[in-house]
Parts: sequence; C-alpha cells; structure tokens
Amino acid sequence: MEKRNRSVFISGGATGIGRAAAEAFADAGYNVAFCYNKSEREARELFDALTGRGINALCRRCDVSDAAAVGDTYDFFASHFGFIDTVVANAAVAKKGLFCDEDAASFDALVAVNQKGVFNVCRAFIPAMIRERFGRVITVSSAFGISGASCESLYAMTKAAVIGLTKSLSLELAPSGITANVIAPGLIDTKMNAALTPAELGDLVAAIPASRIGVPADVAAAALFLASENAGYITGHVLSVNGGIL
Repeated sequence: MEKRNRSVFISGGATGIGRAAAEAFADAGYNVAFCYNKSEREARELFDALTGRGINALCRRCDVSDAAAVGDTYDFFASHFGFIDTVVANAAVAKKGLFCDEDAASFDALVAVNQKGVFNVCRAFIPAMIRERFGRVITVSSAFGISGASCESLYAMTKAAVIGLTKSLSLELAPSGITANVIAPGLIDTKMNAALTPAELGDLVAAIPASRIGVPADVAAAALFLASENAGYITGHVLSVNGGIL
C-alpha cells in the first residue's frame, strides 16, 4: 500500500499527543481523520491548519465512551476516505487521588473513556482492516500502566487494561496482516501534567535519565514508526517513550 494512499484515525486528536500525531501523520502524507470531545476550539484550529496546508483532513466531535457515536464517526470518516488503515487510540482522561477517596463514579468515568473508549474505537475500525488484510492498531497506554502509580490507581488500572487488550489483539489479528502495538509514554508536557508545580516537575525530571520532560512529538514519532511498513514485523509490543526510566 502506497503511503500517499494511507489514512489514519486519531482519537483525542485536538490537543497534546493526539495533535502531535495528527501533524506527524499529515507530514508523512497520510489522510488525517481525528475526533475530539470537549476541545472544540483546538480541534478547529488544527483542522484549519492542516487543510490550509493542503492536507486531506477531517475532524468530528465524538465521545469515545459512546459506542454508537464511535460507529457513526467511523462511517463518516470512511465515507470520505474509504479504507482507514491506521488507528491511534489516544483519547484518555486522568484523575489524581488517594485510592480510599475514590468512588464508583470516579471508577466508571475513567473506565468509560480509557478502557471502553479504546474498545469502541478498535471495534469500529478493525473489521475493515480484517477485510483488507492490512492494518495498524496503535493504542496509547502509560508508563503507569506498566509500573502502577501511587495516587493514580484508577488511571494506572485503565492503562494496564489497554496493554492487555492490545497484546490480545496482536495475537488475534496477526493472521490478517494487522499489527497491534502499545505506546507507553512517560512524563510528557501535556495538559494532563499542567498542574505540576515547578518543584514537583523538577523532582520528576531529576529521575529521568534523559534529563528532560518528553514532548508530544516524541510520542507522535513512535506512532508514525509503528504505522510504517518498516514496523510490519513488530506486533504485541509495548514501546516505552519515557526518557530511559526502567
């Protein structure tokens, strides 16, 4: 499949890692479809920037926790682009707090987006990949999905579930020519970490061998590689983009 004919869908594409991924795939010649939920202004700005450069881009509001909405979103993008061969399941929410202070509402809110949202996106986009016998499924987990996290137990739980789902998909989909891989970012300069104080940020950076906070483009580059033909023999892998923390 020629790169110029390829299309990518990115959930949570208006800001942070999702936005950087949209820009990276656009630069690589992909048709770019992305969804957003609450970041309408940022989504419009990104859409205008991409189309202003002549990129074949589309955006649509979609709550990924709503299976019907995700299905409608798939139909909308597929009606314009045809076969969408690459999915970056990136949309997520986070919540900090002591485990004993969490409640069922917090649990449901994080599971709805971080787990069910990934399921809904994969369920909507993978059948066409199976029919075409080609595809790239890329999910975005977190370093906390591997290590766990004090005061972010629910977030870490949902991100660990993303790893389990993706590894399982890699086994199921490999005979159909589809790869499924996970990116596990470490500390990345996004809105999710904007509440850190300078002192907190300094302490965290001091523990990173690369001696810097990551930027969304670091994660986007990993996604672009996993989508490439050069990564066709890589599946079921968790790619840590974390500056060297083991």
